[in-house]
Amino acid sequence: MSKEPTIKAPTNKTLLKVSTPYLLALGTVVHEWNCLQESLVRIFWALLNFQRGNVPFALWHSTTNDRAQRMMLKGVVEAYKWPGHLPNAREDILWLLRETEKLADRRNDAIHSPYAIFTSMDGTYFAPHTFTQNPRAKKLQGKELLKELKWYALVARCLQNYSIVLHLNLAFPASSTWPERPLLPSLGQEKLHRALHRKTPSKAPRPRRRSSPE
Repeated sequence: MSKEPTIKAPTNKTLLKVSTPYLLALGTVVHEWNCLQESLVRIFWALLNFQRGNVPFALWHSTTNDRAQRMMLKGVVEAYKWPGHLPNAREDILWLLRETEKLADRRNDAIHSPYAIFTSMDGTYFAPHTFTQNPRAKKLQGKELLKELKWYALVARCLQNYSIVLHLNLAFPASSTWPERPLLPSLGQEKLHRALHRKTPSKAPRPRRRSSPE
């Protein structure tokens, strides 16, 4: 009579090997998101007149809620009296905020989901823990988790780069130039595919746009 196949408990070495890439990717998502969120205050500071010193920063940090900070920036952008030489500035900053808002939910899924290491006849693997029906974990179930995490981090970095360039153009205006919107990374992309370029608003066509993670 043949014996039933048994599943052996993974060793500590196996657990570390399996979990490390995911934990590093989760840490990268947190880091890139924090850099993106912090970059937005620079635009806020420039629009509220950087000659006021630390006052705009104090106002921004009067709330610890990321979304509330972005809503403050949105309100300033919509109320701001934009000069004629920056015809695209309002819509481009609002686009940046919309894309950041879309990414925020994915970031929250990533960092607020419970995870576990599972062992089956097929091996040991790292995955969202959905036993308690956690809504965020369920949204990640069935996805290629490592690829998703790398995607979120890359999108955050892309938006952060754009935010920094917008700030520089607002704080230190260049003559009749304004940065174009970036093409957002696609799932599976490993690096940002091109550097940001500048355009002359009166002559250059609007760049193609790519949606944020769906």
